[in-house]
Amino acid sequence: VALIGFKYGHSEKRKKNVVREELEKQKELRYQQEVLFNELIEDFDTIAIIDLDKEIVKQFSFRRYFKPFEKNMGKLSNYYDRMDYFADNAVFKDDIKHYKQAMKKEKILDALKDNPSYVVNFRTCIKNEIMYYQAKIVRDTSSKDSDTVILGIRNVDAETKLILKHRRLLEEAKVKAEVANKAKSTFLFNMSHDIRTPMNAIVGFTDMALESIYNPAKVKDYLEKVKLS
Repeated sequence: VALIGFKYGHSEKRKKNVVREELEKQKELRYQQEVLFNELIEDFDTIAIIDLDKEIVKQFSFRRYFKPFEKNMGKLSNYYDRMDYFADNAVFKDDIKHYKQAMKKEKILDALKDNPSYVVNFRTCIKNEIMYYQAKIVRDTSSKDSDTVILGIRNVDAETKLILKHRRLLEEAKVKAEVANKAKSTFLFNMSHDIRTPMNAIVGFTDMALESIYNPAKVKDYLEKVKLS
């Protein structure tokens, strides 16, 4: 009986140790996620930890332009409900369909199979102001769940507008170069035509003068015509 009691007590103690170790691991995981979360929030307007397998948002934070959405989105736990709410209320109307398609979990997981990150560019429209934003998604390597990802949304308005400005200037320069090249070609063609016409006359009259070398009157006539050409 004593031996049985000893084994039972030892087994219970071992179970408690396993539970304690698991709780410590979960505590450490939460701490790591908190540290990562706080580091990322400095660079992003929105941060979220998402379990795509269960389609739930574990943790999220909004800043700056997105702060007004925090309360209503906090009432939603399902990933798609939150994503749809954000798209319908913050994303520019012409980009909503693209954003929703790009943010589907199948699309995200497929992209992360061969790439360290997945990026979605879109525009927002808040208080009638259109701005460029970028959503970046990476796997949460600190999580034991393979389908847990970290989503960060940051403002890329200034850099995107600068790129678009440079692109527009390059397009304008290209058009100007094409117009100039066309004008040059037209000029050279016309000049060639203007030169070729009198040259044909000069060559023709010269040949005729050579053929009439023993007829001074004709030679003189042809040479006068060459002069006029």
